[in-house]
Amino acid sequence: MKLYLLLLATLGATSVAQAQLLPTPHQQNPDWTLQKVEAQTSAGIATAPPPAADAMPNAIQQSISSAGNHRRVWDAKRQLAYEWVSRPDEMAPDKSVLVREQRTGAVYTYARKAK
Repeated sequence: MKLYLLLLATLGATSVAQAQLLPTPHQQNPDWTLQKVEAQTSAGIATAPPPAADAMPNAIQQSISSAGNHRRVWDAKRQLAYEWVSRPDEMAPDKSVLVREQRTGAVYTYARKAK
């Protein structure tokens, strides 16, 4: 549980001492390379939709779910849904992340830069 809270606390944040955990569209992402951008079709995409929005507009929503090593994070403040596959013993993304921007419907595919 502490790992989930740590992940949510550092969602998309960067610092000199640590690597950027998740990329954010339309911002500098020093640890990630944007591979492609796709417009979401009216039929939708193969990924699961984000959790429903809270009726309380001032509520801070962030949730994370996982099935095996497939992770999903919903950031309501930024209206971003993240999906990735991680190593079995880790929470952080291993190689690539799919980011769906709820406001525009755009889907971004990012790859982690080589160290």
